[in-house]
Amino acid sequence: DGGSTITALSLDMSAAGAATFNSSVTSTGLTVNAGTNKVVLANNFATTGNTDSPKLAFYSFGDVATYPVSGPSIKKVNTGSYGAGDLVIYQHGPTDFTNEVEALRISSAGAATFASSINTNSDVVIAKSATGIPSLTLSGFAGASSPYSIINFYNSDGSQQGPNNAAQIKALAINSDGSGGSLDFHTSTGT
Repeated sequence: DGGSTITALSLDMSAAGAATFNSSVTSTGLTVNAGTNKVVLANNFATTGNTDSPKLAFYSFGDVATYPVSGPSIKKVNTGSYGAGDLVIYQHGPTDFTNEVEALRISSAGAATFASSINTNSDVVIAKSATGIPSLTLSGFAGASSPYSIINFYNSDGSQQGPNNAAQIKALAINSDGSGGSLDFHTSTGT
């Protein structure tokens, strides 16, 4: 364009032709034959590993400038030293093409936090090692005589309404500050 010289592409022949592009790369297809190596998303401005990673985004539109968010994305959010971080999956927000919401966060310790309900068409198994004791925790808060956790048993028709709610187990707080507790068991006649 008549301006200053720009190095658009560098090829390092001492590294078998490793290519470094000066800016973004647009392609109709990309095949990565990494073998035993890794595909790395690196933050070039980081002097250590203690920073968020770039985001890997899945777009449904080609015009990224106009539609900066139009599909799910994933990134590492830094939480500690030596590059430790949470793996976060985002979903496109429901209102426009510019916002997104956190759908799932997996901590560096492996704990998963979902932003909404978890649905499965298979069994849910909670297991630990042979010497461990698995536990299931339902956490909530309520005043006296009010439920703070409920387990519902539904008929498999999926309506979750009326007689299809076959039974319930409710954990009730005893005191107004939420302390103490009792379990109530409820069944339905189907009418």
